[in-house]
Formats: sequence, C-alpha cells, structure tokens
Amino acid sequence: MRLTEGNCGLPFHTAHKPVGYLSVEGELVEADPKSPNAHKFEQFIFDALPEATVALVVEADRAREFNPVKNAEGADSPETCRAALKRIAAEWVTSAGCTVAEDTALEISPLFAASAEECQRRLTPGTAFQTPRILQ
Repeated sequence: MRLTEGNCGLPFHTAHKPVGYLSVEGELVEADPKSPNAHKFEQFIFDALPEATVALVVEADRAREFNPVKNAEGADSPETCRAALKRIAAEWVTSAGCTVAEDTALEISPLFAASAEECQRRLTPGTAFQTPRILQ
C-alpha cells in the first residue's frame, strides 16, 4: 500500500536494446542484434523489498514457477509463457492418470486446481483430453 501513496515509487532501470526503426525515407530498418540503439526503461518488484515490513523469499524452479512476459516474441514472450502453462497442465493431468493428445491445448484454471494434487482429486483417471479445453 505504501508504494501507491505519496512519492514512494519504484526506480527505473535502463536496458539497452536493439530496436528496428524507420529511415528518413520511411523504410523499416531491422535492428542489428549486436548493436543496441534504444533505451528501455524497466521497473522491478525487488526494488520494493526495502519498503517491506516483512519479506519472504521463496526458491523455486524458474521453468515451473516464473514465466514472465517481457518481450513480444522469442524468450519471455506470451508464446513461451503460454507453452509453459500448457506443459504444466499436461503434467498435472497426466499425473492424475489421464491422457492428453499431442499438440492439444489444455489449460487449468486456478479455480479448478491450484496444484497437481488438487487436480488429481478432481479428475477421473482414464479421462482422455483430445481437443482444446480449459478446466474450470
């Protein structure tokens, strides 16, 4: 709450990134990935730790617990985040004794299950998922 009141805000960090641009002729010029030509300003939640009355740090497997969306494409993009969620859903459903057809988009709402164990209690072993589905 204190971060949203008064002048207490998170600082900006500068990241140097390669970004495409329009030439004076109006043509798109692709960025050289080896030569950053733009500044991206970012804020990080860890900068709020000094403001915390109590802080808790949890160590976790990044591939399972942290899938940020920072880029439009490539690493840390909506595509990689969505793929991680689908992979985790398939693992949970498989651990419940169910099957998921290859390339089937399956998502699990946190209202349905917040863990693999909860998912196991809610599904009937032997259930086959062959079409895209959201378990809610």
